Amino acid sequence: MKRSIWIMKRLRFERSPARAGVSLIEAVVVASMSSAMLLLATGWIHQTMKQSTRFRSEHRRQQVLTQLSEDFRLSVWTSIDAQVINPDTVSLENSNGEQIVYKFNQRQLENSHYNSVGEITSIDTYRLPNAASVSFKLIEDSQVELRVTEAIDSHHMSKDNENKQRKNVLNISPTLGRWTPKADTSNSIGSSTSGKRNEESAK
Repeated sequence: MKRSIWIMKRLRFERSPARAGVSLIEAVVVASMSSAMLLLATGWIHQTMKQSTRFRSEHRRQQVLTQLSEDFRLSVWTSIDAQVINPDTVSLENSNGEQIVYKFNQRQLENSHYNSVGEITSIDTYRLPNAASVSFKLIEDSQVELRVTEAIDSHHMSKDNENKQRKNVLNISPTLGRWTPKADTSNSIGSSTSGKRNEESAK
């Protein structure tokens, strides 16, 4: 009994006391791991924000092209005459003498509405990318072509190659006068028929 008590006291005496802190190596390891995790998190956040910005820009671009396509189709369908003033400007005229002029100016395409006396009633603007180009063409006097192109990679090519390496992002050719109201001939046919009947009854 006494021997066991003596052994326990000796073990208690020889046991090293618990440390109150951490060593320098442990602190360096923890700091290195924290820096690596912070660096990875920062890179992930940057990539996420970059992808989000690119997605929003592409979404706005598609919205502009869709709206331009719908408005241009409607303008041509309701017009009876078209004149391509120059490759980036076209003038449309409806049966009421009103004009719609599409003109490309640097980064934006303007859609100006004129009344029968030549006064501007409204202007719509379509914001296009920096490397975009717009051209109009009259096809067989019945269709008006609108083509919007963009450079494939405008940052890594010369101006000569930029003109050659372009892609179509919008190419439509609506027909003139598709929605132009036609003259109602039913009344004229009815009046001519009744006139013939009156002439026969008079005879």
